[in-house]
Amino acid sequence: MPRSWVLVISAVVLPGVLVLAGGDGKKKKPKHTVSELAWLSGSWSSGRGTAVSEVHWSRPLGGTMIGMSRWVTPGDGNAKTEQVAFYKLEDTPKGVVLTWWSNGKPATRYELTWLAGESATFANSKTDGPNVVSYGKVDEKTLHERLEGKKGIPPSNMPYTRASADVRLP
Repeated sequence: MPRSWVLVISAVVLPGVLVLAGGDGKKKKPKHTVSELAWLSGSWSSGRGTAVSEVHWSRPLGGTMIGMSRWVTPGDGNAKTEQVAFYKLEDTPKGVVLTWWSNGKPATRYELTWLAGESATFANSKTDGPNVVSYGKVDEKTLHERLEGKKGIPPSNMPYTRASADVRLP
């Protein structure tokens, strides 16, 4: 076959194969980015009875936000840390992903499934832990977290208020 025919066939067939394969050879831009979740940044605290939870989120930078939290209960005069968690929000080619490490367990990844204003929902149907993690900022001083889908356990709603120790970098 002449070389010119190979070029013609390649020019006509290859784009069709790419379209059938779900791509046009160009990178598609994700629908949302981590920078749209900047409203999560800062320090937040909550309490249930005498237990205290605190969450700290960094500002978006380099396509990521880093978070950490701890749940502390009072003991016999000594406070006890019951749970520690670390979080990473990151931009990926498929969109924003929340990775969550809790109490030394393997990481769980949640994909952003919904984002509107200052509300976001992440989901992972294949985890034994919470299947859905949602955040919503009510106002400058109030943030809500909802965990749902864990087998046999009702959804958890946790209201947080902006912590007075909040320090913002310029």
